[in-house]
Amino acid sequence: MSVSGGGGPEEGRGGTWIVLLVAVLLRAPFLGGAHGIDDDEFYSLRNSENLLATPTPAAVKAWPVTFAASRAVTEVCGLSPFSLRLLPFLCGVLAPLLLFRIGRRFVGPRAALLAALLLAVWPWHQYYSGLARYYAPLFLFSLLVLDRLDRLLTGPRRGDAAAFVLWLVLAMATHSTGILAVGGAVVALRSARRLRRGAVLLMFGAVVALAATVFLVPSLSGPILHVISGAGGHGYDAVHFAMSLAMNVTPLVGLLAIAGAVTLVARRGERSAFLVASAAAPVAALVGLVLVGGVEVQARYAMAGMPAVLLLAGAGAARLLGPLFDAGRLPRLAAAGVLVVPLLPGAASNLIDGNRHDVAGAARRLAEDLDAETIVFAEGHSLYVMELWGLDRRLPPGEGDPPFPRELEESPPTEEQLRAVARHRGGTRFALPDNVFETLPERGEASYQAWLRERTVVVDRIGRRRLDYPRNVITIYRTREEDGT
Repeated sequence: MSVSGGGGPEEGRGGTWIVLLVAVLLRAPFLGGAHGIDDDEFYSLRNSENLLATPTPAAVKAWPVTFAASRAVTEVCGLSPFSLRLLPFLCGVLAPLLLFRIGRRFVGPRAALLAALLLAVWPWHQYYSGLARYYAPLFLFSLLVLDRLDRLLTGPRRGDAAAFVLWLVLAMATHSTGILAVGGAVVALRSARRLRRGAVLLMFGAVVALAATVFLVPSLSGPILHVISGAGGHGYDAVHFAMSLAMNVTPLVGLLAIAGAVTLVARRGERSAFLVASAAAPVAALVGLVLVGGVEVQARYAMAGMPAVLLLAGAGAARLLGPLFDAGRLPRLAAAGVLVVPLLPGAASNLIDGNRHDVAGAARRLAEDLDAETIVFAEGHSLYVMELWGLDRRLPPGEGDPPFPRELEESPPTEEQLRAVARHRGGTRFALPDNVFETLPERGEASYQAWLRERTVVVDRIGRRRLDYPRNVITIYRTREEDGT
């Protein structure tokens, strides 16, 4: 039963072509080489290249889907941003179409179409559709898990249980947080009585078995613990997690989702509580991990709940803009504009440079000063190595010897390394994005920030501060000479 009416089949069919066009136009530029590979993508690149290596990288064992897809395309098309990003791009284009198709059952044709339009323009999804990481595929597989779980709990058909297990395995093999896509089931367990006993055992057995496998098998749990412990990157406490999530979801989508949740719950539709729980459960689970387990989490870990959030936002938009859609073509176009225009600045900002730092430009600037006595510390130093010398530290045939420094190490340096720098008379270089430099105290590196302020001078700034991305700059520092310059 639909819980948000309005909009006939014709409106939906015509609108889906517009949604598809918008999704392609806002994502296709990422497939080219204009948006350089960033530090996170470098690790995706390295893992895909080592997919069949021995020993297998830990992340490949835990989350093989994106790495395997990148490696397969690389073998056919060669090593390029296109190869790395093709799977996220395809998932980014397919997701709005599937959200409309699946969402009609949850919120009705009009609300589903508006949800698909929001998704096509939504900057957070657009960003991950052009990044060689897990989260665009995770959104798509989580949507398919949501769809099949709802079918199982409301009107099971032959093959639904097997399909549910398949999509859940794919979601979790993309990223372990895919397990959170089943969160809506907590309010719909009473519907399980409609299932045959075998289907119940298969469905709930699969969830328990997959969760246990991920968290009890060291080769699978290791990458997760590495990340959430803070060793594999800095996450957030509960407050900062909520703030980061709100910023990425955007106030518009968040407010529409709240309006949609209120509307659906008030109508007491068959799927209302299930949809609201599917949106809320991942966030609640991650906040619980922070408060009870003391771990660090990132906003993107809640991606498994975002298909439900977008459907709720579509329901909210249909409720608030319904009169305009009923008033004719021009008011309908105006309503669509009201819906997407606030999201366009964020989407345009992503298209400028993908909100990536210009590591290639910083590497070229560093190369001007490199010699056998130069020491370099760079945030994401492996990416600088690739930019300077290629994946295997090899230049193309015909080019001269590369300017090897004495050392090129990760930033921040250890205390022992800083003492060595103090003894070294050559000009040591440090390359840090401004947003990293500004947050060093929060990362427990306040002494390193003070050291840089006291002992170095600025050589160059790569990139420019923009209104939409004010910290999109890499600053290159050099240790002061004996005369203080």
